[in-house]
Order: sequence, then C-alpha cells, then structure tokens
Amino acid sequence: PAISGASLTGITSTDTLSNRNVLINGDMRISQRGTSETLSGSKTGYFQAPDRWRFYNHHSHGDWAVSQTSGDGPNAFGHTYKIACNTADTSIASNADVHLEQRVEANNIQPLGFGTSVGENLQLSFWVKSKLTGTYTVELYSYADLDAISNTYTVSSADTWEHKTVTFTAPGSGEAQVRGTGGGLMVIWYLAAGSNLNSGTFSNNAWSSGGQTQANRVHSSQVNLASSTNNYIQFTGMQLECAPAATAYEHRLFSRELADCQRYFIKDTRTRGNGGTSTNTPNLDSVAGVDVDFPTTMRASPTVTFLGTTFRSGGNGDAQVITDTGFTWGRKRTGAGGSPGTYEQIAAYIIDGYTAGSEL
Repeated sequence: PAISGASLTGITSTDTLSNRNVLINGDMRISQRGTSETLSGSKTGYFQAPDRWRFYNHHSHGDWAVSQTSGDGPNAFGHTYKIACNTADTSIASNADVHLEQRVEANNIQPLGFGTSVGENLQLSFWVKSKLTGTYTVELYSYADLDAISNTYTVSSADTWEHKTVTFTAPGSGEAQVRGTGGGLMVIWYLAAGSNLNSGTFSNNAWSSGGQTQANRVHSSQVNLASSTNNYIQFTGMQLECAPAATAYEHRLFSRELADCQRYFIKDTRTRGNGGTSTNTPNLDSVAGVDVDFPTTMRASPTVTFLGTTFRSGGNGDAQVITDTGFTWGRKRTGAGGSPGTYEQIAAYIIDGYTAGSEL
C-alpha cells in the first residue's frame, strides 16, 4: 500500500538531507600530515593540521602554531583546528593578512546555485572559540569570475565555544558557474588584515560585479589575532550549504570523510618492493618496478614524494608513470640494446611510503 506523508512523524529536514555540506573535513577528524606544526615567517599551505584546511600568513604577520586538537571540542565534536600566536605583531603591514581557508572543487559547488535562478541563500555555520573577542570577517570568493561576497560574525565571550551562522545572499544567475576538477570557491575566515583589504567600502553581504575590489573585502573592525601571544582561535563543525536556514552539522562516516580528503592528499607509510625477485620488462620503454594503486581517484595526477629510502636497478633509465589512480616507480630499457620481446631485469623498493598531493 502507498505510504501517506501525513502519517509520518518525527522526521526532520536534517534526517532526509545528505550531501548538503560542500566543505570537506569540517569536523577536523582527518589529519594525515600530522597533528601540530610551528610556522615562522610568511608561510602558506597545508601543514600538520586537519586535512583540506589551508593556513595563510601573507608578508610575515607574526609567527604561528597550527594543530589538530582532540577532546576539547563542543558537543559531539572531538577535534578542532587550532591557530595560536607565537610571536606577536601589533602593527599590521598594509599588504598583510592571516586567514584559514578551504578551496572547494568546482565539481562540488553545483548545489550552491551559481549561474542559476535557484534563489536560496548560502548558509555558513561553524563553532568557534577564541581568546580575542570582537568582529571577524568571512568571505566567499568565486574562481569563475573573481567576484566575492563578505560578511561578519562576532566572538562575544573569550575562551568560550560559540555557534555561529553567517548568511550570504544567493549567488544567482549573475554569478558565473564553473565545472570540472579545478577551483570553484574559496571560503575564507580572516584572522588579521592590513589596509589593502579593509580601507574601502565593505561589501557587507553583497556580491561584487566584475571582480572584487581588494579594499572592500574585510571589515574595518576586523580583529588582529596577532596582537598578543596569548591569542588563539579554534574552529570545528564547518558547514556551507544552500538553504533558507542553516541545518544541523552533517556528520559523515569516518571512511567517507577520509576518502574525500584522499582525493586531494594521501599519506601512505607502507614499505613496498618486489622482495628481491626481479620483474621482467617485455617491451622497449615499458616501465617496471613498484606499482601503487591509490585508495581513491585523486582530483588530478598528483605530485608524489617519497618518505624514506628508495632503490631501483636494471634497465638503463629511471622511470615513473603517475596518474590520478596510482603510479609505477622503477626503471625501463630505452634506446639501443634491446628489441621488442626481450626481457630486462628490474628491481625496486620504496621504504616508509609516500605522499601524493593534488590540492587546489
């Protein structure tokens, strides 16, 4: 028999909405690179802290420590991304800024309504705790046409977890849509900014047109988290969705979150080799050696870095083949000295594993 919707009770929108959060590792559980790192001077990148979150310190604005913390998050969140000031800088250079960002792949922003008439606002929700109270700026920055929109939130109580929801005006048909494996959207949490970013007319929840004016990106009251070595900030429960109102955080299975992170970065510490048994190369220019299959398809062919000792012999040339699904690392026979159908003895091993990165 048919099921009547009128007879269903106790079901909320958050029970029936999956895949609504376009941010990956918003609960900071995955931290493949490590769990803490001290950064001196201008440092920008993905450090030993939660995956997919990029720390940005432009023009050496203070020194910082970044880390994944465990056990001190709010409610059901066991991990956070913590940023702590190690060396203060009370005078912000005009071209300096410090922020935390996530770069969202274009394939993943289709639900947000760019280039369409969907008309629903974007809801950014998250938990934050900071030593420094005051006004903070968050920004959405589109890769397609370099337009952006900024808004603010306030940390009201020091050293206290607070849940924030920031609403952004729907991008709509006026904002270009982009597809593919390149960048789609940057989501930026500013922690400090110089006058190059905050001396104009703050965009105040309005999409720019024809590219964002740099001086309009950050609110003039933006705090300076680098003002004291006592300062820190922690984030968790980060979620961005297209909805009339923010919904509860979308908790995902650990295996799903790890696979999503590994599309952009993989750390595998296993030792691989042929155990001393040579591998045959049956044709000219075919590569033989250590074959590695990635646990998931990566965003693009990655940069592979080995973590320990490596060895390869045989043939007459080093060789490797890297794709978005795996790599072969070894040797090959090139040029004269062989013919199709001959066999070449190849041996290779990789100790302590590798990393593979295809971050945006």
